[in-house]
Amino acid sequence: MTILTGNSDIVQRLESDEDQANEPVLRVSGLGKKYCRDASLALRYAAADIVRELTPWRATASPRRREFMALDEVGFELGQGEALAVLGVNGAGKTTLLKTVYGLLKPTRGSIHVRGSIGAIIDLGAGLSPLLTGRENVVLGAALAGLRGAAARRLLDDVIAFAELERAIDGPLQSYSTGMRARLSYALATHLRPDLLLVDEVLAVGDIHFQRKCIDHMRAYLRDGGSLLFVSHNVAQIHAVCTRGLLLDAGKPAFLGSAVEAVSRMFEARLRAPAQGAPPAADGPVCITALVAEAAAGAEPKVGEPLRIRLRYMAREAHSAIWGFSIWTEDLATCVTAAHDMRPRIVGPGAGELVCVLPRLPLVPGRYALRAVVVAEEARHPLARWGWENDPQPIIIGGDPDLFNIFAMAMGQLVRTDVEWE
Repeated sequence: MTILTGNSDIVQRLESDEDQANEPVLRVSGLGKKYCRDASLALRYAAADIVRELTPWRATASPRRREFMALDEVGFELGQGEALAVLGVNGAGKTTLLKTVYGLLKPTRGSIHVRGSIGAIIDLGAGLSPLLTGRENVVLGAALAGLRGAAARRLLDDVIAFAELERAIDGPLQSYSTGMRARLSYALATHLRPDLLLVDEVLAVGDIHFQRKCIDHMRAYLRDGGSLLFVSHNVAQIHAVCTRGLLLDAGKPAFLGSAVEAVSRMFEARLRAPAQGAPPAADGPVCITALVAEAAAGAEPKVGEPLRIRLRYMAREAHSAIWGFSIWTEDLATCVTAAHDMRPRIVGPGAGELVCVLPRLPLVPGRYALRAVVVAEEARHPLARWGWENDPQPIIIGGDPDLFNIFAMAMGQLVRTDVEWE
């Protein structure tokens, strides 16, 4: 068991033979971690804290001048075979949490209890030497884990096979591409079979084939009793691996519950937040002033019913143009569908509106994002765009609580297809 306690010098690793089957693999209680935004002040505070650690007076847990809490009162438990997704915008404290759990950072306050061994893939290539070959890095990792003889050779074979680096394994790590380093890092960390695995966005740099391979491997790892703390912005990966989610907001826990609800709350918070992107360019040849998606009857858009899309614009002069729209998943990771009217039309001068209707909305219930573009007919360059430089238009699709919609949402389905069954 690993125990890290904030505001003290206690870092203990305890091995117990007693039955701890009912104990969680990871317990985080009241965790806090502070940082300083001023480099010179940070050095002074660090020196003062070291002196206090050596005396009966302990370092203060409250933020001082120019300090802020990167983590504040974070608490949760993770049982054997469970996977917890850590969600939040950039800077929410996700990586800080993983580094603190792993022991790379010392908590300012609170405690972390880990039952068993920990493996982590936090900083890509961390713990690997760029001057050593891939093979030498694996051998070194095996030695540090206490593996010798046949066990070390078996680890080497398993890592090489999983990472698919047979031809590059004897080259220096510094010659590896980012994706190759990701393969080696993941394969080594996971094949050491830790009780708790921490993964931070490392799959984002891998190709699609390797990402799928890692997802399948993580699911097998969980079935075998491993526990996972997973940071990713890929919603599909989160739903494929995790059943629970922790949403962080400026270092504070905003929600702890099912992964589906945690992702939904994260996107709801994004929609409530002010737009971060620049507004549509007002000095261009055409400016899109509004993009609206509405039910033809004026109610909430629903599956299988008509959906009207209105694009309002302002143009300084007349342009021959074509236009279109695209509907994306809420995280903008996948374009679900798109359509373009290739018939030229005159846009402007002055204000105007472009309208289209989807007679039968094919999307299953959920939250989506709408983008649109107006393109010059001959030059085929954009005259105006909505949803790239500024935030896309959110669409909430409702549906009757029937069995199909329940199955569709559970499976992560996006489109409802009309089928004639024979």
